[in-house]
Amino acid sequence: FCGCTALTSVNIPSQVEKIYYCSFQDCSSLTSITLPSGVTEIQTLAFYGCSSLSEMTLLSTNPPTVGENAFAYVDKTIPVYVPCERVGAYHSAAGWSEFSNMIDPCVINFADQNVKALCVANWDTSGDGELSYTEAAAVTSLGEVFKSKTNITSFDELQYFTGLTAINSQAFYMCTYLTSVVVPENVLSIENSAFQQCTRMTSIVLPDGMQVIRPQAFYSCGLTHIDIPETVTVINRHAFASCHGLTE
Repeated sequence: FCGCTALTSVNIPSQVEKIYYCSFQDCSSLTSITLPSGVTEIQTLAFYGCSSLSEMTLLSTNPPTVGENAFAYVDKTIPVYVPCERVGAYHSAAGWSEFSNMIDPCVINFADQNVKALCVANWDTSGDGELSYTEAAAVTSLGEVFKSKTNITSFDELQYFTGLTAINSQAFYMCTYLTSVVVPENVLSIENSAFQQCTRMTSIVLPDGMQVIRPQAFYSCGLTHIDIPETVTVINRHAFASCHGLTE
């Protein structure tokens, strides 16, 4: 396909093991490429001049060897999707380390980097500086990791902490800048003062199947709206006290 300047896409067969010399050189309209899991080598000038590439997907667990100038004139900031937990291997492999935006589809993409830092510090068991969906699902209690943390603003990714059955007492107490949370589907109870004084949190998503909301769970929150699942059978005293903006 060398010099096929109008080529925009191509489906590489799964049995391919090598991308040979100059295979896609100067395919300047090619926007994305997926390399099968069997690819072990990308030879010299293979994708030279593919200046429109906006993303690559690499299915090989072991980084293919890369020949000289194989990706010359390819934007090195494009998303490069690699297999689960293989970002480190690709970053340390010759020819791949220059790509700065390696993406592991098995790690959580946090909107709030302060939340990510706390999660990684407490639950990154692999030590890769990321939190995977598996690591999040293994968490059974939040403890006091987030208590009184005024620098966190959103935690919709809490929904991936599927090992939780309760949002424990004072879990997010005095998180005064927290605006958004999605509670995991397996949570049955919101415990005492779990979200007390979350004054900027205007709404929260509670899962179907929840049963109990304990005393002062949302005391003095900024809630303006909340949908309480039909499965909730217990709402204890002062659960929503001083939520002056709550209208429905």
